[in-house]
Amino acid sequence: MQDATVGSHQAPVGGYSLQEAATLLGIGVNTLRRHITAGQVRAERVQRPQGYVWRVYLDGRHPPNDLAGNTPIQEATGRLLHPAAQLAQAEALASLIQATLTPIIAPLVAEQAALRQTVERQAEQLIGQAEMLGRQGAELEAAGVTVRELRAADGTRRRVGRLLLAVVVLGVIALVAGMLAWVR
Repeated sequence: MQDATVGSHQAPVGGYSLQEAATLLGIGVNTLRRHITAGQVRAERVQRPQGYVWRVYLDGRHPPNDLAGNTPIQEATGRLLHPAAQLAQAEALASLIQATLTPIIAPLVAEQAALRQTVERQAEQLIGQAEMLGRQGAELEAAGVTVRELRAADGTRRRVGRLLLAVVVLGVIALVAGMLAWVR
């Protein structure tokens, strides 16, 4: 049990008994004790002349006793609560749910925020890489055009070279033929 306050002082004004708080929360007393032990519900152990009693605090709500000292909010399971008691029970249950889920959800929310930042950073990197790919694609296309032009120029040069070779060969043949004709 969580011993928030132990000693011989008088009980503070307010707080619910274990039974009252369990009824408001719609849970059993043993379940409420487990929530107190886990620190999910604030409670303190108060010394009385008859011994110790537990007082449970549910978000600063006043105890369920009315001014006349009437206690029962729900005398037996299955009975309907008064609208004010239903509201108090709903608020107490909401408080318990929030106290239970906050330690679970807070790390998940932090992780989600970190993941969102990672995704945004990666999206920016992808945009930069796409731009670089576009530039490189344009450079590749320009290089391809240059290669085609060089091949065309090389082909023309080869044709000119072959033509020149043919002219030289024909010239040599003509020269040889002329020398043979002269020699005869």
